[in-house]
Amino acid sequence: GGEEEPFSSACAGLMPPRLPPPVRPLESLDSLVSAAWHQLDHLVSGAQADLGGTWVCPGSFLGSRVPVSSLNDGRCDCCDGSDEERHGTRCPHVCQAEALEALKAMNRTRHTHEAGAATRAPLAQAGDARKDHLRLRLPVLESRAMEAQTTFQSVQQRLIASRQIYTPQGDRLLRSTYDSAVAAVLEANRAQQIVSTDFGSDSALLALEGQCFASPELNEKQIKGGTSNVVVRSYVFVLCPFANVTQTEPSHEAWRRRDAQEKGNPASSGPRVPGTEPAPVLLGVWQGWAHQKRRKVDDILRHPTHELAMVFGGGEACMNGKHRQVQATLFCSEANHVAHVSEDGMCSYHMRLGSPLACSAERAGQLHRQELEVRAKLAQVDSSDQQQQTPKDTSAQGRDEDSVPASSIDAVGNEGASGGTAPQQHGLHSPDSKRQGEGRRDQARVEVEVGI
Repeated sequence: GGEEEPFSSACAGLMPPRLPPPVRPLESLDSLVSAAWHQLDHLVSGAQADLGGTWVCPGSFLGSRVPVSSLNDGRCDCCDGSDEERHGTRCPHVCQAEALEALKAMNRTRHTHEAGAATRAPLAQAGDARKDHLRLRLPVLESRAMEAQTTFQSVQQRLIASRQIYTPQGDRLLRSTYDSAVAAVLEANRAQQIVSTDFGSDSALLALEGQCFASPELNEKQIKGGTSNVVVRSYVFVLCPFANVTQTEPSHEAWRRRDAQEKGNPASSGPRVPGTEPAPVLLGVWQGWAHQKRRKVDDILRHPTHELAMVFGGGEACMNGKHRQVQATLFCSEANHVAHVSEDGMCSYHMRLGSPLACSAERAGQLHRQELEVRAKLAQVDSSDQQQQTPKDTSAQGRDEDSVPASSIDAVGNEGASGGTAPQQHGLHSPDSKRQGEGRRDQARVEVEVGI
């Protein structure tokens, strides 16, 4: 009957969504042929191409790579300009400057992971203990939920048979029994969800369960990039990990009055009518992790570029009938906070939640080893340059403009923490080399290589 509907929905487990694999954009036949030709050409000639279809920039201290389809296209992609040797484009040599900037980024990211991992450690012990407790308690909770549902059905049938269901006393009894049954079912369902969810091998992420984090008040232009409203509306997004995401409008009353004034409708700009405030909008309920089932949370936490993403679906329907959904990405931060909210198309939202629980000591160790490797390479080049210089070369006029003193390398660690600026370098090539370098994609590539 209709009375049993709440229990069937409450007992239903939330299954992770079956997401389709990402679709890669199709490349034109010309670009594929060009890529294959460049790859074959450079492999035969013993150049720096590899079988993955990428060109290894030989002068890069970071092992930077560019697609072979980008070779000799007139744009400087490698920091040493090696990708344009056959085109004739004169590229500035900025490998040391690139490495110094990357070191700063690695240093900042490493310190964040170290600080977050320190905060994460005690929470992991509490998470493990809570999950073990719920695992042992789950059979009791499930049995209690079944008994509560049976009791409600029995009371309902008895009250209907005696016609006491229409009396105030019978109505109160039925409501009380119903509320107890719903609470028992929800408690059992929540425990089952926690026990079956991957919170990492140490269950530290379980510390986020039961908490909610609100975004700053954001206007429609910040969220969507534009609006059709005369007066821009503002919203607050509340993310409750492993539970739901909602949207509220705390400034609705102020917006209503101003919007009415702008439209020349003074009657609508009067005092607020009780009960007209918009209720929170449900954007989605927890569905699971976005990554595939065969991949574990621990693997993603220590991966240099991948991030955990929570999927929330089944939100309230939009005007077009589509139900709202949210993908919330977790990233390493020293404090819990909602850092970003955007709406990608109608009723599809993206959020970023910073948390120390997304930090990893293993990732900090990886970054530290990368830093040491890059520093060693820079120091080796600097030492070699100094040995080759004559007394005349070490003067201010004879110094190679592309060299970087060892003191600059040693200072990177301190500059990384304070946001200092790396020394600028200048190429010694043709006058238009600056213009040719304007199309460089160095920074984007550096970020990919170091995983920031």
